[in-house]
Amino acid sequence: MPSRSTFRDGLLEHGDTLLALHPDRIARDTADLLTVAKRVVVKGAVLKIIDPGITFDGTDIMAEAMLTLFGMIGRIEKHFLKARQRRGIDAAKAKGIYKGRPATIEPTKVHELRAQGMGASDIAKRLKIGRASVYRLLAT
Repeated sequence: MPSRSTFRDGLLEHGDTLLALHPDRIARDTADLLTVAKRVVVKGAVLKIIDPGITFDGTDIMAEAMLTLFGMIGRIEKHFLKARQRRGIDAAKAKGIYKGRPATIEPTKVHELRAQGMGASDIAKRLKIGRASVYRLLAT
């Protein structure tokens, strides 16, 4: 899977320091964090993370271990955050408080246009929706 990081190493030059407040501000997961760190080092620059105080220049195995550790901690933290969010949404739905985002597409309209012989692309253009949405609704 390609890196999803917004980091662009073309802006770094030899001797520069890439400064970040937390590891999760640089990358979404451990693998991406290590990739970014190694790309910084290849450019001859240094990655410095303020909290938890890691300086990575490619020479210290402990700094790499710390990056890995904090990358994993960030991923675990994100997992628990999503789980709590899901539980909260489920509880709100059970109480009838949370109804979700209102539907913007009428499934019956998609099915009617399909019954008239229109293709998915034409239906999407007519209703001003994405073609993937058309396919998803036709599958139901």
